[in-house]
Amino acid sequence: MDGKVSFEDYYETIAQESGISFSRSSELPRIREALANGDEHLNTISMTYWDNLAYAAQPSTMPVLRAHGDGWSLAGGVCIEKAAARKAAEGRG
Repeated sequence: MDGKVSFEDYYETIAQESGISFSRSSELPRIREALANGDEHLNTISMTYWDNLAYAAQPSTMPVLRAHGDGWSLAGGVCIEKAAARKAAEGRG
């Protein structure tokens, strides 16, 4: 990132290019509720939930990360999922 793009913008871009979206997710009301209650990092939703999503999306996120000069990690995968979730909850995708 080298300070050229925000953390949020970077992971939103990776999510978009990987085809990850929460716009039709049944979990969207829970995500919106967490954000409305001040949980900006969505930590009130279990880490197991985010980990499972990140692992499931690994085949689609890994090549996109590689194209951006990055590599896959579970932490990065969770950041991608959470960025996509926040974006959908805010009505931006």
